[in-house]
Amino acid sequence: MSKKFVWTKKYSVNVKEIDGQHKEFIKICNSLADLASSKSFTDEEALIKVMQLGDYIAYHFAIEEELFIRAKYTEESLHVKIHNKFRKKVNQFIN
Repeated sequence: MSKKFVWTKKYSVNVKEIDGQHKEFIKICNSLADLASSKSFTDEEALIKVMQLGDYIAYHFAIEEELFIRAKYTEESLHVKIHNKFRKKVNQFIN
């Protein structure tokens, strides 16, 4: 079993919906790490987990980026660049 990423208050952005989504993201990442550490997974199982991660980040990033616009978040462009790098990495895994 791999080392789990554990949610703590220090990761909170103090927005209940976003914190909940970040917790779900951690849950998906931990399940992917568990699968990888099992060393007995199929390509199909790995693809399903990575696609689940990709689907969830698409959902989450869309909501978060809309909130950035509404809140006139000053670090929006930097944060979106980070999102885009992550999107690219997940798409590379899927391909």
